[in-house]
Amino acid sequence: QQADDPFGSKLPCEGGAQDAAKPAVAMDGADEKEVEIEDDDEKEPSADQEAAATTAEGGDDGADAEGEEEEAGEEADDLELAFQSLEMARLIYEQFPDKELELADVLEYLGEVNMENEMWHEAVTELEKSLELKQRHLPPDHRQLAHLHYQIATATVSLIESKRQQVKHHFESAAGVLRERLHAAGSRAGDSSASAGEESELRE
Repeated sequence: QQADDPFGSKLPCEGGAQDAAKPAVAMDGADEKEVEIEDDDEKEPSADQEAAATTAEGGDDGADAEGEEEEAGEEADDLELAFQSLEMARLIYEQFPDKELELADVLEYLGEVNMENEMWHEAVTELEKSLELKQRHLPPDHRQLAHLHYQIATATVSLIESKRQQVKHHFESAAGVLRERLHAAGSRAGDSSASAGEESELRE
């Protein structure tokens, strides 16, 4: 827009073009603020949303734990079923002297099931029986013999380790009992000479 100048020249209205642009600038600024607010809302979830997310995560963890327990229970059931089936097969094959190789296979599988159940003594017993039978019928370089030797060695190592833990436990328990007696002997108010003698014996 232009205004008539008293001197006859046409001049633009004061602040005309700039004022026309101002509303657009203000509008753009408002839009940016709205976008920023929306972005902030997206970046910062509300307390309810956080609580819901936490609950969902807890539910997932609980579901995972339950799933693992169910899987472990199913595995135990499978091992028990396998053990019962193999025991039945053992009883059948033991009635047929000409089925020693089949019986040896059953004994080997029983040994492996016992290994899965960490029943190391039973595993070694079954595997040794299987090895004895297979050595009667298989050549000395047969791969099954090597496998059985390996399984027996593995189960024996685990058996020794479990025995070592038992030995450690009983030694520590014995030491604990003696410490208790030593403490009782030291605090006893009876015969001082007898208490001193017992304390000396316990320390030895």
